[in-house]
Amino acid sequence: MDVVDLSDYVAGGYYIGAYTSRPDYKESYLPERIVSISDCRGDITKISMLTLDEEIYSNHLAKQGLPKDKQNEARNWYGNYWNKEILFPDGFYSLSAAKQFASSFMELREEHFIVGIGLHKSFVTDFVKENDILTSKHVSDEKIIKWQLQRGKPFGVNKMIRQQRPLEPNGEILGFEPVDYFIGFVCGYVCNVDQFAMVEELHTYPNRYGLIDSFETAKIVRSWRKTDDTYYPWLIVQYPIT
Repeated sequence: MDVVDLSDYVAGGYYIGAYTSRPDYKESYLPERIVSISDCRGDITKISMLTLDEEIYSNHLAKQGLPKDKQNEARNWYGNYWNKEILFPDGFYSLSAAKQFASSFMELREEHFIVGIGLHKSFVTDFVKENDILTSKHVSDEKIIKWQLQRGKPFGVNKMIRQQRPLEPNGEILGFEPVDYFIGFVCGYVCNVDQFAMVEELHTYPNRYGLIDSFETAKIVRSWRKTDDTYYPWLIVQYPIT
């Protein structure tokens, strides 16, 4: 693992999640369990589902460790801290808020974790410019009301990156994950099968978390995506969950 100076990064939020199984068809290059912030391969707790009434969402949250008998209380907390500590859709603005939510409402298991994510300062200007479209002017009127957004204003990670907050200290550096961002984190480099090219062209393997050890390698992996400006290498830092 390369030496990482946290002062080179700005925080993109804090997330409760769990280790997830590697994709079977990529097992030759990945550990049995991986860490990912992407929707396609990760298991980040979908706290935004607290705003949805359907049973399918309640069941999903229960599976992630938020039991049904705690969901109403968690929903009230979510509403009270909206636009204060909730980083829409599924993150937190502060490590302390993520810890409070996890300890108050979740049935924590060995596989659960809290991670903070950071974007290298060299990418901040481009990220802000390229994500100008990701503001609430592209959200329906119904969701503007439901999510308490301001028309035309940035929100979520897009908003936090503009604030250029530092990452909390005293975490464990896990590695880097290039991930597509559009309101949430969509596909990571594992889903995009870039780890095959990383091994074959750079002779570098994913680390024990399924992440990339080197920022320089993560930048090269990002450069292979020629048509998607929302694909960035995010630093993943794990913190004690309690």
